[in-house]
Amino acid sequence: MVDLHAFSVSVMLYKVTAGGTPGRVIQAYDLTPYLGDGGSVRMATSVRSLVGNVFSVSFSDRIPPDLADSIYAYVAPMDLIEIRASRKPWKYQGQKLPLLMRGFVRRVRRPRAMQGEGAPMQTVVIEGKDCGRLLETNQILYPLLNTKGEQYLDQFPLQAQFGISPVIEGVGDFVREVVTKIINPKINQMAAFSTGAIKPFLTSDITVAEGSFSPFNTMTFQGSVADLLAAARDAPWNEMFVRTTEAGPSLVFRPVPFRDLNGKLIMDGAADPGLVSISDRTVSSCEVGRSDDGAANYFWVPPGAASLDGQFAATIAYIDSQSDMSYANNRPEILGLRLMSTSSYLLPTGFACAPSMMPADLQQQAPQLIDDWITKRATDLKMLNRDNVVFESGSLTCMGREDLACGQELEVAFGATTLRGYMPAVEHTIMPTASWTCSVQLERGMSYVDRATMAGVRPGWAEGRPGVYAPRRGRVSVRETGGTP
Repeated sequence: MVDLHAFSVSVMLYKVTAGGTPGRVIQAYDLTPYLGDGGSVRMATSVRSLVGNVFSVSFSDRIPPDLADSIYAYVAPMDLIEIRASRKPWKYQGQKLPLLMRGFVRRVRRPRAMQGEGAPMQTVVIEGKDCGRLLETNQILYPLLNTKGEQYLDQFPLQAQFGISPVIEGVGDFVREVVTKIINPKINQMAAFSTGAIKPFLTSDITVAEGSFSPFNTMTFQGSVADLLAAARDAPWNEMFVRTTEAGPSLVFRPVPFRDLNGKLIMDGAADPGLVSISDRTVSSCEVGRSDDGAANYFWVPPGAASLDGQFAATIAYIDSQSDMSYANNRPEILGLRLMSTSSYLLPTGFACAPSMMPADLQQQAPQLIDDWITKRATDLKMLNRDNVVFESGSLTCMGREDLACGQELEVAFGATTLRGYMPAVEHTIMPTASWTCSVQLERGMSYVDRATMAGVRPGWAEGRPGVYAPRRGRVSVRETGGTP
């Protein structure tokens, strides 16, 4: 039997803004003792948004003996919250618990309500986002430079103000420059107010090597740094999100780690995202299914940014390599004729300048390079989506643990069958004196596909079932079942 109470959680407050009440000013404060009965800690993370990772901490309102007022009076927007937890806290005696999220307060509120027996109940609720919040709050607004006596009349004001390279460069290099030349200097300014708790972004997880980014894409850009980075993400071929680490927030920019039906990673340069295996005894609910919503049998990528010069505009015809009409899972005779079209905003890998600025001998090669790039993008789009009707998607709720994080694969065995899929989103819900659960979104699940390969076994009887039909715990081999229920 699994003990759901065998875990520990820690919540620390670090002041970034000047805070406190008369007679008591704090720089850091441990909120863990105030969680108690009725307290909760929630964190939601996703690989689909740079600024979508959120947290919420709530607890009963009271005046701590060492402070002059409620905790509500000491918390302000942009203060730092650090959440740690472990399912096996005894492994970390004398050390900090594993870090789950470090982020910034967006709002603090104090709701009051009458309970059933007529007694008032007042709580403190702290809500915020992880360090992706800094990408959202820092904005690039050139007209405001006039208030500082700085006027940039350059053709590329982004490059003039921050020193970003004004030439076409690899998209990974561009994203790395945005982090090191725009966002990290802002963080270093904030760090002076937070006793060193605010850390700069790491760039070691920026691994996209395919595609080039043109300064023409951001020549007149104004807005948040998050929007600037989103312009370079080039989904669905790549994904970009913030991962919390001890050393600081890491900006993950990588090819999507999707696998084909044989388990091979599809995108060039994609790496194994890591696998978390859990027991079916820790799963409280699971629902997966299949649909034809993402089915397609023709895949088209418009030239987009590749039409950089009018005289070199790519004129790419609908070609057979982008068709998937004869593939078993996409046949138009069954699913109808379906088109999937997605634009790419990158130039071919290795482009260093616009085609019209190339030497004469290279200008002749530019249209073919653009053609090859768009064709490859369309082929990758096809391979990423050709089996959507057989991949499973859904959700699962299980016992919480610190190594469950978005951007990984999850595996759980139900009898002789195994559910394995990608986790684009994970939500932790911790009730400090009661339970810790995780709600996981799953994509590209393989259990339906695997059922067809279970020779000698009846999948419906081999999987985990309640009551007298349940097989023995753990995996069941063909030899053990003898091919019969």
